[in-house]
Amino acid sequence: MAVLGMHQYGLYLSDLSGVAVTDKIEETWGPRIILPLEIIERSDLPASWNVTSDTIAGYIAKTTGLSSFIKLTDVEGIIIDGKIAESIAAGKLLNTTTCLDKSLPAYLQTWKMDCRVLSGRTENNIRRALEGDPVGTLVTGGK
Repeated sequence: MAVLGMHQYGLYLSDLSGVAVTDKIEETWGPRIILPLEIIERSDLPASWNVTSDTIAGYIAKTTGLSSFIKLTDVEGIIIDGKIAESIAAGKLLNTTTCLDKSLPAYLQTWKMDCRVLSGRTENNIRRALEGDPVGTLVTGGK
């Protein structure tokens, strides 16, 4: 149901924005809204409330040959003991509640990928992350 909701929301955003949709990872040249339903059905990812946009984004990054990706959210990073962690191993996030979907830490370990978690609301965060600044939290998957 979560993935179906994301799929429907993608169609809604396309209607509002005029940005084309795709359900094929190979067709992501230029601006596209990626519809996740068929991607999940063609992958080995389970249809589950624990596999949502974070894990799907990681899957797309892995499928396209990337070793890391950025997750934008409304918090500055992963909060551990009341503080934003600069870096944390994905294994330490298993069975915890954070701003990541429940399945992502295990998949980061399996895929040996990293994910940088940062706020999309803070000015220049995206630019800084793309330039290599240690903004937000780096979740390491154990390369």
